[in-house]
Amino acid sequence: MKPQGTHNSTTKAAQATVPPLAELALASRTYRLRPGVAEQASLHFEQGQHYADLNSISEKLFKRQQQLALSPLLTEHKTAIRGLLPRGLCETLIAEYDRDPQGIQSPQVLNVLLPHVFTEALDQQLISYFQSEYCIFWWSIYKVDNSMEYDGYFTRWHADSGPVKHLKVIIYLNSYHEHGSDTAFLDSEASEQLKRIGYLFNDLNDRVTDLRELCEHHGITYEPTFLRADTGDCLIFNPHQLAHKAIVPSNEQTRYALNFSLVPAPFHWATMYEDYWQPMYDCQSFTGFADELLRRLGVQPASEVAENHVRIGDLHQITSRNHLQWLCQHVFKEAALAESIFQQIIGTDPSLSQCDSIFNFLRISRNLLLGPLNDGASLQAELIDGLKDLAAFESSFQRAFTCYTLRPGQSASSAFWPDPTDARHPQAKYDLLPYVQKHPILDKTTAIGSAGSCFAVEIAKVLQQRGFHYVVTEANDDPSNGVILDTPVADASLARFCAAYGLLFNSPSFCQLAERAFGLREFDQIVVEANGQFVDPYREGVRFSSVEAYLANYESHVSAVRDALLACEVFVVTLGLNECWQLLDGTFISRNPRANMYHLVQHRVLTVQENVQYIQRFFDLVKARNPKFKLIISVSPVPLMATGRHSEQHIISANCHSKSVLRVAADELVRNNPDMYYLPSYELVTECSRQPWEDDHRHVTPATVERVIQMFSEMFVK
Repeated sequence: MKPQGTHNSTTKAAQATVPPLAELALASRTYRLRPGVAEQASLHFEQGQHYADLNSISEKLFKRQQQLALSPLLTEHKTAIRGLLPRGLCETLIAEYDRDPQGIQSPQVLNVLLPHVFTEALDQQLISYFQSEYCIFWWSIYKVDNSMEYDGYFTRWHADSGPVKHLKVIIYLNSYHEHGSDTAFLDSEASEQLKRIGYLFNDLNDRVTDLRELCEHHGITYEPTFLRADTGDCLIFNPHQLAHKAIVPSNEQTRYALNFSLVPAPFHWATMYEDYWQPMYDCQSFTGFADELLRRLGVQPASEVAENHVRIGDLHQITSRNHLQWLCQHVFKEAALAESIFQQIIGTDPSLSQCDSIFNFLRISRNLLLGPLNDGASLQAELIDGLKDLAAFESSFQRAFTCYTLRPGQSASSAFWPDPTDARHPQAKYDLLPYVQKHPILDKTTAIGSAGSCFAVEIAKVLQQRGFHYVVTEANDDPSNGVILDTPVADASLARFCAAYGLLFNSPSFCQLAERAFGLREFDQIVVEANGQFVDPYREGVRFSSVEAYLANYESHVSAVRDALLACEVFVVTLGLNECWQLLDGTFISRNPRANMYHLVQHRVLTVQENVQYIQRFFDLVKARNPKFKLIISVSPVPLMATGRHSEQHIISANCHSKSVLRVAADELVRNNPDMYYLPSYELVTECSRQPWEDDHRHVTPATVERVIQMFSEMFVK
């Protein structure tokens, strides 16, 4: 008969936050503990998951009190039965498992096994501990070899999360003397103390294989015990109450074991097996199982407070219908399909014992969509769209889930801000070159050029000093022909630019450089008088002794720029300013206007998209004529000298805005073009250098430029 009555739970366990982490630094390591987490876990399963109700009902309906016996299991939460399973049966199970590990999971195999395992001797131990009948929740056969020593939590001291009152039965299918593998235990007193200090049930990654130091610090007796099991021996223990760990084989042999997980139940295990619950294969989550078992037994679940919120479970668990329904509604675009998937899952799994995690939701939803695909053409399109929605969600979830996961060999400092005070991984940002990927696109024979701000001049100088093939198609300084640099370099053999185009501070200037070189735009020949000499507003830092010198140089200069752009295989640009000046004809001058030019210009602050468009056009114009052309983009760390926005923004804020816009533009350009690369010189100077500045706090020291070139070489040189 089925029990009648109400499943009375006083309150549903509150979804408390995880207790705070406490770190304890001892000689060999720092232990990460969570005091209070054991009590929270017990409250969650006993009240929130209704195992206390299952225990209560099972004890009330128990009829075999006369068969109860005293056992070490009652006080020590552990005992053993020697020779429970015949050697021949153990050998057969090992052979069949190795031959067909999937086939051995068949219910027919379990039907044969159960009478041999749940003998009178084992049954008496179990009912004496539970003070009730019991149910087989799950079962498995697993093997352990010495390669698993560091692979899983089971080789570290731990206790199993789950109901306070559950048992695990392990039958060893081959002898300890064959493989040296065992299970180590600490006694119940030591285990309770480890719960109290917050070690047991702490985070998986914070568990350790040797607790001697921690136990000695807290005055906890550390005396592990072992079973030394022979073939067919049976271990019975409560994995929630005792600290334990697996000892992997000491040789090349493998340990095989048969496992059963048991919880209290109102009826004999055979009745539960035949009428109410078919044990699942392999380790299962306890979440939702008590509710599902009570539902199958005909016991009304505890009344739950009506929820109008979406409660998200821990560790990607799905613990509420609202969570499941919200997922369906936001994963599947079609509302009807979303509701159908939700109803099908709830209809077969009302307590969410199977659909208890995001991973199982993906698996179950996929199976529901694949099932009817071949049944009717009218449903095909809807189901295929649903599979696409599910695949998109899974892909998004995986990207989010692994967002902070480092690739093999990747330094943690590339993903996490370097902290010199970190106890485990101290790292100062000043020791870093802030790049992740290398792009070996050049060597010292590669034709390379550059343009940009004054920082670009420093890069050009060091590239030549290092012996790189720096392209020069025009003398930068030619006084005999009336072409004079504002600030000639100390070494006349070193060019500042590929051709005498001068400093280019803003992105439109790069675009105009290519447009003029390839004859794609008409430019007025504007020459501005300055202190008895003359300047071209498009060529900052280049002076002419006379108008005639300017005119004589014009065409040869345009030709030299064209030759340089066609010759360069790699071109480095530094983006300097986002504030710029535009002439009335729509062109941009390369820097600030002279005092006699303000009637010709207007002040502009470019957007990210404008910067992207100008650099993209520069690149496209050159690439179309020089297919080998590759662009390395950097942002100049040299700050603004002045801002035209001073009435609304301080120079410091304006500079931050300017560099931020240029940095975002550079990122978008590199992301959208396979032959564009980013050199993080701005980051190296402003974040990863202790003393990067000259006395003016604007220009970069030679030593810092050397570090930039070191990074450049590491990133780009083959």
